[in-house]
Amino acid sequence: MIETSAVLAIGIDNRVDFCRELVGSGEKPSARDRQEAALLKLTVLDGLARAVEKGVPKGDVVLWADADLGEGALLKARAVSFEVAVSMEKPGPLPARLSLDATADAWSLITKLNAKFAAVRVGYNFADPAPVKQNVQEHLRTLASRCRDAGKQLAIELAPSASLEQTTATGGTAISALRAQLLIEAMRELQDASIEPAVWVCVPPLDELAAATVAAQAHVDDRKNVTVWFEVGAEINPGRITPGPSREDRSLVRLAARVVGVGGVLVGPDAYFSTLTRLHQGLIGREAAVQPIAGYVRKVWDLYTETKRASGVA
Repeated sequence: MIETSAVLAIGIDNRVDFCRELVGSGEKPSARDRQEAALLKLTVLDGLARAVEKGVPKGDVVLWADADLGEGALLKARAVSFEVAVSMEKPGPLPARLSLDATADAWSLITKLNAKFAAVRVGYNFADPAPVKQNVQEHLRTLASRCRDAGKQLAIELAPSASLEQTTATGGTAISALRAQLLIEAMRELQDASIEPAVWVCVPPLDELAAATVAAQAHVDDRKNVTVWFEVGAEINPGRITPGPSREDRSLVRLAARVVGVGGVLVGPDAYFSTLTRLHQGLIGREAAVQPIAGYVRKVWDLYTETKRASGVA
């Protein structure tokens, strides 16, 4: 298993369209919209920094952001010695968003910041047509090779969407089993295509055995230079203003701590979306926005580390 201090990351990359979903810019954001979106991303970083002030070890946090609107947050994070993961893909359909042209700016920023991670999210489904999968594999293989040559760690987040046929085949039930199958088969196919990231990231099935099977696939055939992060807070609940992770996300944090082969947690947009919405609408000030984000991160960290100690999982 790869030795890494990155046990708690927070994602402010393209998993949320800050301009359209938070600023309300429509399809063509203005310069002012983009500036506001970039400031909102900086607010999330300030929440992460506040969590560090309150006890989360600095060496155990990572900011995962894009090279466009997230550049300011990445620069500030590195200025205070946080590790960062630079998102390599641009918004748009696969595989075009993984092309060398699309990733050029991100790679330049990785070099400039001496970033530890190059990160990418892919909606890879093993049932997709072979030419589509082969194209994605080729782009990922090129990226993995580039990371090896540059001494960077590649993080691949698997975000497969079940097709209607796949969902229908389960009868609308056995959701955990279907999610596990989608993740395991995607990981297996990419491994067979000689794509070996340092980190696999995913939203795990809630069933502990299914989640453990997903994590085990990352280490199959005695793979050692790899770890897994489970994502929590991936689903946004816009109306929820109660601070801290939901009941389901608390269960996912405990799950991450108990499953062998999982080395960290990625905190998703539910940690900040509602808070940033209220900030943008002028309902709260910046300081009032920083506090709940910091509290969410701190609660995830405390729950993860306490459960890990209690379970005895290394």
